[in-house]
Amino acid sequence: MDTTNPTLDPAALSKTIVQETIRPDLAAYADDHDLDADDVARGGKKQPPLVMTAFPDPVLYPHIIVDEESASGSKIDERHGFLQWDFTVSVEIHGRTPTEMFAIKDGVRGYFSTEQDALRSAGFADIEISGGPTSWDATADVASWEFSVDGLVHTHTDG
Repeated sequence: MDTTNPTLDPAALSKTIVQETIRPDLAAYADDHDLDADDVARGGKKQPPLVMTAFPDPVLYPHIIVDEESASGSKIDERHGFLQWDFTVSVEIHGRTPTEMFAIKDGVRGYFSTEQDALRSAGFADIEISGGPTSWDATADVASWEFSVDGLVHTHTDG
């Protein structure tokens, strides 16, 4: 197993980690593991994908939103322009019922647990996952959960 973390372009950090790696890979994982097995309930029409980087319009359930939550970087090599970033990805899960939301949540956790080598190869290493429900309102129309996925990303500022 290769343990070297690639260096990324700091000007495309979110694009590389969120849009080009996690969103499509999580969508493929969700499809392979039938996380949205109830496609018929979405109306049978052309629907937004299950995994997105922003709320769909119109809002349909279930869905998973992935986005950059925070990033802070510092130089680790003054001579060569290498930076190490603490990068956090927010993953919001919204389902029509708690049962649906929990099934999707377990699948998302499964993705981040089993795909760590692929994430490291893409430049997102040493990840830690934490999360909890976004609302304890028993009368809410949807069930929601949010994960924060923290990891390290290395960038190089020399062109």
